[in-house]
Amino acid sequence: MTFEEELKQEKNPAIVRIGNYLLKRAETDPSVKNNLQKEKKSLKECWDYVLGEVAKTMYRNGKFGCAAGDDEDLFALAVHYYDEDDIKIAPLPSNMKVETKMDKDKKEEKSAEPKPKEEPKKEKVKRISKSKKNPVDGQISLF
Repeated sequence: MTFEEELKQEKNPAIVRIGNYLLKRAETDPSVKNNLQKEKKSLKECWDYVLGEVAKTMYRNGKFGCAAGDDEDLFALAVHYYDEDDIKIAPLPSNMKVETKMDKDKKEEKSAEPKPKEEPKKEKVKRISKSKKNPVDGQISLF
């Protein structure tokens, strides 16, 4: 099964997002394009690899916590999975719950025109300046 066919059949939105990134990157990077054609690689296995690597960062004091990061971090792991031929994927621990949440603002855009980014609104800070009448302000006068 080709990468494109596997991507079309995928239902998990997180895996689809990674797959779409890899396809887009393959358009401009010939090495990624060649790597996506490797027969022994699959999108599901790529996802398992990404989850395993993220799980390694979450494990502390014998317990699993949560993880947060940029999409770019996950995309880099996916590219690395397809780059390397001898990656071993460790099974996820049975007590680990995987929950994927995607930003609602980062929906896949199918239009050719990118939306202009809004500048973050800066809070205005009101500065109050005191005029010093006395060189030693706050000192009690003895006279």
